[in-house]
Amino acid sequence: MAVIGGEQFMSLETKGGPMTVEEERDYYRQRFLSLKLVLKELQQQLLLYKTRCSGVDTVALMLKESKQEVMTLTKQRRALETAVANLQNRLSANGLSNSVSIEETELFVPGASKQTLDNLAKENARLRTLLKSHEAQASKKPSEDIHNMTALVEKLEAENNQLRVQLMEVEQLKLVVRSQYEDVIKRIKDAHQAEKQQLEQELTQNLQGQVVSSRHNESDCDIERQTKATQTVGLAPSKVDEVRQALRMLSDHCIALDQSLEHVQEEAKLEKIEKDNDMAPNDKNNMVSRAAYMELEQKLNQIIQMNQRWQAYNENQEQQIHGLNARIAELEQLNKEGEELQGALNAKEMENQTLKHQIMNLTREINKLRLQPPVDVSLIEILKQQIQVCTEDFNTERKDREHAVNKAKQLQDELNRVVSENEVLRKDIDNLQKIKHTPEVQFDKRESPFWMRSQPMPFNAFAGIPPDRLPFPSSSSSSGTSPSVGSSHSPVPSPVPMSFSSTSSAADRSSFYPSGPQDSNAGFRTLPRTGYRQQVSQASGQTSLPRARGPQEVQRSSASPVSMPALSNRSEGLAKPDLTCPKCSKEFAESQQAELIHHINSCTE
Repeated sequence: MAVIGGEQFMSLETKGGPMTVEEERDYYRQRFLSLKLVLKELQQQLLLYKTRCSGVDTVALMLKESKQEVMTLTKQRRALETAVANLQNRLSANGLSNSVSIEETELFVPGASKQTLDNLAKENARLRTLLKSHEAQASKKPSEDIHNMTALVEKLEAENNQLRVQLMEVEQLKLVVRSQYEDVIKRIKDAHQAEKQQLEQELTQNLQGQVVSSRHNESDCDIERQTKATQTVGLAPSKVDEVRQALRMLSDHCIALDQSLEHVQEEAKLEKIEKDNDMAPNDKNNMVSRAAYMELEQKLNQIIQMNQRWQAYNENQEQQIHGLNARIAELEQLNKEGEELQGALNAKEMENQTLKHQIMNLTREINKLRLQPPVDVSLIEILKQQIQVCTEDFNTERKDREHAVNKAKQLQDELNRVVSENEVLRKDIDNLQKIKHTPEVQFDKRESPFWMRSQPMPFNAFAGIPPDRLPFPSSSSSSGTSPSVGSSHSPVPSPVPMSFSSTSSAADRSSFYPSGPQDSNAGFRTLPRTGYRQQVSQASGQTSLPRARGPQEVQRSSASPVSMPALSNRSEGLAKPDLTCPKCSKEFAESQQAELIHHINSCTE
C-alpha cells in the first residue's frame, strides 16, 4: 500500500509540481464524487433494465392469455359446429319444403326447380373457389404466424433469463465488493489500533528516557526538533521510511534518557541525604539545581507534547494514505466494472430496440389478422353439405334425363313403327277403295289387306252366307232385296274394323262365319297386332280402335298377344260413324275417308 501511495504522490507531483495536503484531499474528493455519480447512473440503468424485464414478462403473460382465449374460442366453435350439424340432420330428416320460412342460421334445403338448382350450382362453384383460396391462406398464414410468435416468445424468455442471471451476478459482485471493503477497513482499524498501542508504549518509555536525558541533551533535542520540522514541512512520500527510522532512533534515545534519568534520580537522592547532613553550606547549590531541574522538566514536557503531536499527525497521514489507496483501488475496480456494465448496457439497449421493433411489427400483423374476417368452419360445413345435396340432385337429374332420353327413343321407335303401319293402312285403303268401285272381286287374284293377314279366299266362300251375315254390307241389303252372287261380294268400305253395338253377343259374333266343316283357308282370318289394345267406352258401350302404347305397355303386350276386334253387326238404315283414328280415336263416317287420311297424316307427324 505504501508503494501504491508513493506512485500516486509521484504522479501528482509530476502533473503539477508538489501538491499540498488540502489540494490532494480536494482532488481525491472530486474523484470520489465523480465515482459516486457513475455508480448512481449505473444503478439507474439497472432499474431501467429491471423495468424492461418486467415489460417482457407482461408481454409473455399477454401471449399466454391470448393462447388461452384461442383455445376457448376453438372449443366454442366445435360446440357450435356440433349443434349446427344436429340441426341440419333434423331439417333433412323432416324434409322441409321451399315454402317454409328458413332463418339465416338454419340450413336451406333446395327444391326440385331448375332455377334454384342452377343458382345453387353457380353459388357452389363460387364458394368452392372461395374455400380453396381461404384454405390456402389459412394453411399458410396462421402456421407461419404461430411459428414466429413461439420463436419470438422463446427468444424473449431466453433473453429475460440472461438478464436475470446478469443482474444476479452484479448483485453478487456488489456483495463481494462490500464484504471485501468491510474486511479491509477492519484490518486497517486493527492495524492502527495495534500501532497506537505500540506507539503509546514507546512514548511512555521515551518520556521516561527523555526525563533522564533532558538535562544533558537539550541541544540535541533542539537539532532533532528542527530536522523533524523540516521533514514535516516537506513531507515527501519517499522520506516516510527515513522518518520512521528517525522515530525509532528517537525512541531508543528516549529509553537511554530514561535510564540516565533514573540514575540521576538515585544520585540526587544520595546527594539529598548528604546535603541533609551538610545543610548549611550547600543551600545555594540546592537552589540552583532545583531551578535547572524545573527548566529541564518544562523543556521535557514541551518535547513530549511536540512528539505526541508529531505522532498523531503521522498516524493521520498514514491512515489517510492507506484509506485513499484502498479507495482508489476499489474505485478503479468499480470503474472497470462500470465500463463493462456500460458496454453490456449499450448492447442490451440495442437488442431491446430490435426486440421492440419486432414486437411492434408482430402487433401490427396480429391486428391485421384480427381485422381480417375469420374463417367460419360451421359455414364451411354447411357449404359442403349443400354441395353434397346439389351433387346428389344433379346425379338424380342426370339419371332422370337419361331415362327420359331412353323413353323418348322408345317412343320415337314406336312412332316410326306406327307411321310405317299407317303407310301400309293407306295402301290398304287405296286398294279397298278400288275394290269397292269394281263390280266383281276376284279374291283368289289379290292379297288381303293388312288387318286381315289371311290366305287368298275362293270366290264361292260366301255363297251360302246370307247378306246380313257378311263381314261387310252389300248394296242390296239396304234396299231389302234378296242378295245375289254379285251383290253379296261387294267391296269392303274401310280397312279399319267397324265398331259394333253392345247388344251383340258372342253367338251373334260367331254367326258372321259359317258353322260346320269348311275349308281352313276360307273366310277372313285376323292375326294379333302389337302396340294396340281395345278401348271400351263405358258411356256408349262401343269398342273403338286402340291408341298407341308406351314402352312399358309394349313390353307387356309382347308376352300376351291381343287380337283385333271383330266386325260389328250393323243394323240397316243407321248412320253411325264407322271410321276411327288409331292414335286419338276420333270417329269419321264412311263418306269422310279423305278427311280420315288427312287427319291420320297430321296426327302421326
